[in-house]
Formats: sequence, structure tokens, C-alpha cells
Amino acid sequence: MGILIKNIDALPSADGPAALGVDIGIDGDRVAFVQKSGSPLPPGFAAGRTIPGAGRLAIPGLVNAHCHAAMTLLRGYADDMELETWLFDRIFPAEAQLSGDDIYWGTMLGAAEMIKNGVTCFNDMYLKMDSVAEAILGSGIRAAVSVGPLLTGKRGDAGVDADSCKAFFRKWDGAGGGNIRTNMEIHSIYLFQPETLAAGARLAKELGSAIHIHILETAAERENMLREYGKSSVLLAEEYGLLDSPVIAAHCVHVDSAEILRLRDRGASVAHNPSSNLKLASGIAPVPEMLRAGVNVCLGTDGAASNNSLDMFMEMRLAALLHKGASREPAAVPAAQAFRMATRNGALALGFEDCGEIAPGRKADITIVQLDRPHLSPLHSHLSTLVYSARGSDAETVIVNGKVLMENRELLTIDEEKTTHMARAAAKKFIASQ
Repeated sequence: MGILIKNIDALPSADGPAALGVDIGIDGDRVAFVQKSGSPLPPGFAAGRTIPGAGRLAIPGLVNAHCHAAMTLLRGYADDMELETWLFDRIFPAEAQLSGDDIYWGTMLGAAEMIKNGVTCFNDMYLKMDSVAEAILGSGIRAAVSVGPLLTGKRGDAGVDADSCKAFFRKWDGAGGGNIRTNMEIHSIYLFQPETLAAGARLAKELGSAIHIHILETAAERENMLREYGKSSVLLAEEYGLLDSPVIAAHCVHVDSAEILRLRDRGASVAHNPSSNLKLASGIAPVPEMLRAGVNVCLGTDGAASNNSLDMFMEMRLAALLHKGASREPAAVPAAQAFRMATRNGALALGFEDCGEIAPGRKADITIVQLDRPHLSPLHSHLSTLVYSARGSDAETVIVNGKVLMENRELLTIDEEKTTHMARAAAKKFIASQ
């Protein structure tokens, strides 16, 4: 039996006007129809449940294109320092204390936070990724999970653990009714030796995998790569063969114009993380230039240790505002572009081509926003209200793959109280061991 969302306003995508007073039918895991409310239901469609839509707005579920979900355990643990000190002196030592159970509950907490903020899909890289995938499977959220097979002197012996990577792909790719996709994590260029990076690139091509990587997050990274290799991380990534595979490049704060064109020409997507880049004082990515060049730019929160939130509404608003102020150009990133970055662009970057829009045949990943609130009134423009005024807490109902994960702000697949308790216990345990 299907789901009927009745008499709701909708922003089906960033590329068209709002649809007012429509019925949205969901059959199985896909959108069956979007039609004027009150029209006869299509033959063969039967609603097993009806969700009232009056005073609400349906949007494609938000896509968090760069995240380390289990870093919820490190929220507030290391603040007000630049990235190198934050990462090497605080985060890596803390992460070394995390067990698989800790990471499971940290990921479950991240999934709960994201669902409650209207996110239906995220792109994750972290440690002990089997635990991450188990949490994703249990929560029902959609995700691309990136496993890191590369070993380096800074985190172990140099080399590539291809066997465990292949086993992970066999176990998890397509799991959860297609909700889980597997990719390869290469943390960064600066963390590995060239021969290890080249071997990782060959493995990604063998597996047909996308690569999830941090690139040029800081000015120090650029300076160090130029000093050590005479080339920036983008050109090194190309030299080692990493750009021969689809790439989701997180940050790209310190890319120049030629590197932007190189990323575009190689089909790489860029995950922009405005809050994290500001908090770590990494800078402001040249997103308007990337967009003008035709790069597929999407949005991410990064981890809760460097944000400290997984609220994609906040990232969407900040992405629209930040570049206006930096460029003194009010149309630098218009509201429609920010909305597209947070939905369709992210879905395309992660390889979920059937997501990111509300249209017949697309996957039924839908977030319903409650509009009858003081800070969302009056309603002159659905798009403007969504991008500039809405908050994650305005998400009322979340549907992923045709399954309701949250209704009326109540999580249906995650025990919120238990998850919060277990995550707090995990955080206390490893922090006490420092």
C-alpha cells in the first residue's frame, strides 16, 4: 500500500516554481505522482496511509555530502584551534581510543540528528566502517560509506589493504534495499606517500569506486605540498591517478582558477563545508567561481567536532549568505543555487542519480517542513523562506526510500533516548582515557 501526502505545497526541485496544493503519491520506494490536490488517484494506486499536508512544504530530502557522523562523540572536544593542531594533537589521539561499539553509537546519534534536521542522505568517511554501516542500516537513512584501505606511517605501516576493502564492498554495496553505496576513502594527499596514493587509485579503478577525499582545506596544505613536491594537491591527485575515478573532493578552500578547471574537466564534485571552514579558520572556498566554471558543488557539514552541528539548513543558509558578503555581490550564491547544492547536486555527487528531486520515478526521499511558525511567516516566497528562514527543527516528517523515518518530530527507526545515553557513555569513556 502506498503513502499519500495530501494537499501540500512543494518545492520539487531548485529549478522550478513551488507547486501549490498538490497530492504526492509514493508507491514502494518511489514517487508515483505529483498532481493537483483532489484529482482522481491514478489507477492502481491505493494509499495505505495519508499524511496531511496543509500548512506544510514538501522538499527533496537534504543531502549532507561530506560528514564523519561518529564525530558526534567529539562535539565540543577540541575548539578554537587551527586544523593541523586540532587534527594531529587532539582528534587523531582521541579517535585511537574509539571501539567499534563507540563508533556505532556515535553514528547512530549522527543519523538521529540528521534525520531530525531533514537530511535523508549523507556521505561518510571514518574508522571501523562496518560499525558505521550497521548504524546506517538500522536507522534507515541513505548513505554513501567510504572505507579507507590506505596505510601510512602516520597511522600504521605504508601500503594498501585491498582485501579488506574488497570484502567491505561485497558486504555493503547495495545493502538496505540500495540505501547504502560503498566508496573508497583517501583521507588526503598529505597523509600518504605517493606510491601508496597511486596504489589506492589503481584499486579504486579496479572496484569502479568513487573516491571521497579532503583536498586543499588549508593554506598550510597548499604550501606544504608545493614545498615538498612542487605541485598542489589537485595536480598531485591527478598525477597519482586519483582523478581517473569519480571524486567527491571535500573543502577545496585553497584551489586556484586553473585547478578549478582541472577538477571540472575531470568530473570531480566539490563538497563545500562553510561552517567547518569558518570554525577552523581555514578560509572561504571560491564557490561562486566553481559554479561559474560548471563544477558540481554540493554541501556538507563535516563532522560535529568541527562544526559543531549536523544541521544542513544552517549550511544551506550560510552558503547563500557567506559568498554574498565575501564578494559583495548579492547574487553570488542565490537561494535556488544553495537549495540545489543541498539536494540534487549532492545526490549526483554521491551516485544516487534517482534522488534529489520530487518527481514521478524518483526515489521517495522527502522532507516535510512545518510552515505555520512565527519565524516562517508571512510566506511571500517558499524558496526564500526555506533557505533564509527555516531551521533544521522545522523538519516535521522525513521519508527515505518510501519509508517514514520521522513523523511529527518523532523518530520511528531510532530509539532516541537510548542512542543519546549510549553516545554520552561512549564519549565519557574515551575522554577519560586521555
